[in-house]
Amino acid sequence: MMSVECVDTFRNTSNRSSSVSLPDCTMSRRAVSLILGAAAALYALCEVPTARGHLQPPAMRRFLGSKAKKRLIQEAVANDQIQNAQVVDLDDGLRGDAIGPSASIRNSFSVSLEGSLAGASPDLKNSECGGSASSPSVWYSFRVPESNSSWSLTVDTYKSSLDTVMGLLSGACATANDTGCSCVGTNDNGCGRGTYGSRISSRVSGGSDFLALVRSYNSEETGTFELTLFATVVPPPSENDGIERAATVQLEREPTAARNSTLPRSTATVTVEGTLLSTSRDSNVCSERSGRAGVWYRVDINKTSALSVEVTSKEHSMRASVLKGSECLSSPSSPPCSCLTSRAMKEQTVVASPSAYLIWIFAVEDAAVDERRSAFTLTLAVSVLPPPPENDGIERAATVQLEREPTAAGNSTLPRSTATVTVEGTLLSASSDSNICSERSGRAGVWYRVDVNETSALSVEVTSKERSMRTSVLKGSECLSSPSSPPCSCVTDWIRSARAVRASQSTYFMWVFVDDKVALLDRTSTFNRTVSLAVLPPPPANTVIE
Repeated sequence: MMSVECVDTFRNTSNRSSSVSLPDCTMSRRAVSLILGAAAALYALCEVPTARGHLQPPAMRRFLGSKAKKRLIQEAVANDQIQNAQVVDLDDGLRGDAIGPSASIRNSFSVSLEGSLAGASPDLKNSECGGSASSPSVWYSFRVPESNSSWSLTVDTYKSSLDTVMGLLSGACATANDTGCSCVGTNDNGCGRGTYGSRISSRVSGGSDFLALVRSYNSEETGTFELTLFATVVPPPSENDGIERAATVQLEREPTAARNSTLPRSTATVTVEGTLLSTSRDSNVCSERSGRAGVWYRVDINKTSALSVEVTSKEHSMRASVLKGSECLSSPSSPPCSCLTSRAMKEQTVVASPSAYLIWIFAVEDAAVDERRSAFTLTLAVSVLPPPPENDGIERAATVQLEREPTAAGNSTLPRSTATVTVEGTLLSASSDSNICSERSGRAGVWYRVDVNETSALSVEVTSKERSMRTSVLKGSECLSSPSSPPCSCVTDWIRSARAVRASQSTYFMWVFVDDKVALLDRTSTFNRTVSLAVLPPPPANTVIE
């Protein structure tokens, strides 16, 4: 083996053609050739810097195609398997008061770190949470700090341009498919329209361990991303977190403006500010759907009234359901507790007979861990309803008395001898009649009767500020006992504007109706009904072919 001095001298004289004679070493041409060949071979296999800052063997670069070259320049990622998850220490990100028995809403932590999927391999053993197992993935593990309260935890890649899919897991996770491993949530594009970041929010207990999985949406796409872990200690839930702890609403009576009001004049109203923050989940309330968190209110009705419920919030999923009966306190999801709203809405009005009513304000579960999304305003209005109209049922139909008057000769479409009458009416407090000239139910209306003695043209028209106001015409005295089945026949269905029908000698019933919720409002329940009856002349002699 040559000494350092020998090698240095050799470098300075290596271009000479004759044998090299040095103080401590003598080298033939053959030895020089062997050493130069070995050096060239080593260089060909050594990694040298490329334009992108990665290392790559020159000989391999000449040999491999472009796709293989791309794979070679991606360095391996240490945390691309669950057992090698990168540990994230959250203690450095803590802010606010000390964590412990005195924990308050100000306690929080926020940690952000750069990650990369370049060079990451798929974790094929983990397919149950966080996207396709065939996509490159990386893992992170962390423990939520100890606290006597729950944490509102959010994990996201919001600041990343890379299209990611993310999973959040808890429990004993040797692999994500293990029975002891629980998938807290999976998300693709949860950071809003036009973004590719993922976001998962959940309420978690202090001292819990979690694994965050980040995958690329496209298995061929890799790159960098920014992972953010943010959490805030949430306060205890509201006192009205369960139906058995429903907050009683005390209504104050005040006059309602006469002209523009949609409620009767004597109305009691109240507005309540509330929050769903930290509330627990109630399942199967007025629906088979679960995973909704909410709070409860109670109002006691002493007289038959219109109960109006409106909830406003920045959270688009915020809704309200109305249940009837004190029996709901023990079992809100089964009879005799009845759900008055089959489809929860932000605003609704129901007929409320004397009873206890429970109002459930709810939203999707993750809204209950966000202070901004969980806030709402509830407005209740209770208006005592007048007695229903006397012609509320077909057996109490109001008889229409027609007065005969001449009809203008010019542009009329009716014969000259016509009897007409216009009636003002209201549907306020009218009860519901189902299956009248339709399979549709949930409509309230009033009834009118006209007796036709000669074959005539019967014209009906209903006008109202309520666009959904309609009328139907039925034929036959048999309708008094059974208006929804033969021999009672439906002559017209859902007439709004004027329409004439051929009426033979018989009894005719006219039903003016609207959606039963509209029948609870002063302004929208009134209408004008015009009935015209014109005796038809005998038919022309040539009406039959013979």
